[in-house]
Amino acid sequence: MNNGTTAAQVEDIKRFPTVTYPIMADDLHTPQAYAYNLRYAIVTDCTREQRAELVKLLDGKDTAEGVTFRNSKANRDRLHIWQNREARKQRAAILGEGWQYVEGINQGTQPGDLITCIDGTRGRVTKASAKSSVIEFETESGQRLNVGGYFRKDRNYSTSEKSEPEGFRVGDKVRHNQSNEVATITAIRRAYVPMFGSIRLLYTLDFGKSVIGPFGCELNGGEFLAEAITPVVTSWATDYTADDFRKLEANPEAVEADPDIMGRRFRSSAGLTELQVFIQDYAGNEAHALYYIWDELAQEVRANVRPLSWLRSQFSAANGWQPA
Repeated sequence: MNNGTTAAQVEDIKRFPTVTYPIMADDLHTPQAYAYNLRYAIVTDCTREQRAELVKLLDGKDTAEGVTFRNSKANRDRLHIWQNREARKQRAAILGEGWQYVEGINQGTQPGDLITCIDGTRGRVTKASAKSSVIEFETESGQRLNVGGYFRKDRNYSTSEKSEPEGFRVGDKVRHNQSNEVATITAIRRAYVPMFGSIRLLYTLDFGKSVIGPFGCELNGGEFLAEAITPVVTSWATDYTADDFRKLEANPEAVEADPDIMGRRFRSSAGLTELQVFIQDYAGNEAHALYYIWDELAQEVRANVRPLSWLRSQFSAANGWQPA
């Protein structure tokens, strides 16, 4: 055998049976195949179940290091298919509960379904056909694309995708920080915001009247980021004074159980007036808390009860609140 032939075979070993298309299996920590010698290759990093499957699939030998198999084109093709299947299972697990890989004709995909492509591109299905494996979808940045194989979120889990981590919901009363006018949130949508370089929630506000903003623009019916609005807290009045508010003390047991939120004071100066909040104690159960609000402009102290999850998301730096 001359040197040229030997070099070609060595290069062939280097090239095969590594499998990277269509999914980068190595990036997903799936078992990989490596050259053993000119005739054989070995698959490493297998689970016990995977090794047993590969021994049958590749007519290989189960060893302490992995699975050794004949480095033939037929076996490489089998390994290629197997590794991609394993990689898809890994990717679905990374995406989370309710995701599954979909390919082929008439797999039940419908407009509105949430999908993620193999390269990570995500979007909502806009068109699907029972006669085709290709669907059309719109990405979060507004692109219209087509794809044949993709991961689809089970509709039973779709409600979690619609949760609003910023704490606002349709129907909430909020104050527009710049104009200080109160409005109702009538719609919420996700959109790409170039200023932040990411997908953000946009809130449509109904002021119930015309509100003119900077440069004469109409604010009523406009869309705003969470940073532009502050919740109008529905609460009941107390006869506490500002001094009483400053002297309020928290339940020590509640503070010990939830120190990140119980007994904490927060301040916001986003609007024309300063608001201060003190979270005092559990209310009814350990999932809700009683808190007090000092309104400097109205010179009054109000009280309210909200879930701890809401308090944690609402009284955050992202919403203009700082520790007092």
